[in-house]
Amino acid sequence: MLMASLLTAGCSNMSKKDYEALYGTEIFTCNSKNMIGFKGAYMDDNNRVTYVFDERYAMSNKDESRGIKKLFTEEVYAKKEYFIVGKGTRPIRVEGKDVEISKDTMTISVVISDEIRPDEIDGFSIFNEMEFYTVIFNSDRFETRIRAIIYGKTAKDHFSYQQTYNEKWNNWSAVSKEKYSTAIAF
Repeated sequence: MLMASLLTAGCSNMSKKDYEALYGTEIFTCNSKNMIGFKGAYMDDNNRVTYVFDERYAMSNKDESRGIKKLFTEEVYAKKEYFIVGKGTRPIRVEGKDVEISKDTMTISVVISDEIRPDEIDGFSIFNEMEFYTVIFNSDRFETRIRAIIYGKTAKDHFSYQQTYNEKWNNWSAVSKEKYSTAIAF
C-alpha cells in the first residue's frame, strides 16, 4: 500500500523516511541534477542494493545520458553484460540477468550474495553494449569535499564525460568532456 501511494504521489515528493521504508538503509544520497540523474543508494536487510534515479535527468536527450535512457526505456539489462557494486578494492560483480530495472520507480536493484554492510559500498558501475557509467562515493580515494564522481564513456564518440559532486554546496560541476583514455572504472 505504501509503495502504491508513493508512486502515485511522485518520487519528487518522497522524504528520506519514504525511501528508507521502500529500499532500506541509506548508503548515499545527493542532488540528482547530474548527467545520469543518480540521486541515491539504499540497502535492505536481504542484501538488496537499490540505486534510485531522477527521471527528469536520467531520461534527458543529452549524449552523456543516452545509455541510461535506453536502459530505463527498455527495462532490460543485457544478459552478457554485468553490474559492479563498489566495495573498495574488492568490487562485487553481478551478472546482467540478475539486475532488476524499473522505469516506474526509476530504480536499478541487485542482490548481493556477499556479506556486506551499507557503509562498505562506495559506488557502482553500469555496463551496456556501448557504454559504461561509474559513480564513486563514500570513498577515501578523493578529497573529502568530492564525495561522488560520475564517469561515462561512449564507444561511439570516444569521449568520456565526468562530473564531481560538492557535498558542502549540494551541487554538481558542469559536465566535462575529455578524450576516451581518461575514463576509469572499478
